[in-house]
Amino acid sequence: MKKFICLVIVLCMSVLCINACSNKLTSAVQNSIAEIRYNIYAGSNGEVSCTFESGKREQNYVLNGYSTPLVNFGLITFDIGDKNIENDTASFVLNYNNVSLDGMLEQNPYDGTYVADIKQIITSPTEMVNTTPTFPMT
Repeated sequence: MKKFICLVIVLCMSVLCINACSNKLTSAVQNSIAEIRYNIYAGSNGEVSCTFESGKREQNYVLNGYSTPLVNFGLITFDIGDKNIENDTASFVLNYNNVSLDGMLEQNPYDGTYVADIKQIITSPTEMVNTTPTFPMT
């Protein structure tokens, strides 16, 4: 009798495992993801640290339990420590795959870092040839 009960439990677990791998479950998970990060790169020197992460995320993230269509993002973040920036303005130039992107960095109100979204996915750190921030110091 013990062997029979053990066999039934093992069969039930097998059916549940096989059912968990079905397309229905995979589709449900994919439709409920708010953000997917494909990569995160980091670097620093004595004065500034920089991170870059890219992937897909909801365009307008709302904490409501429902996922909306995803858009590409490439978030570049610079941390300059306690240095003061003139007028809180800073810019950057990012060179990758023979493409040059530039723009303004916005100060993150939560941690004081400077952030910009290039709205593109960069899949390899070798694609990023050079990233140059410009911080007008006071």
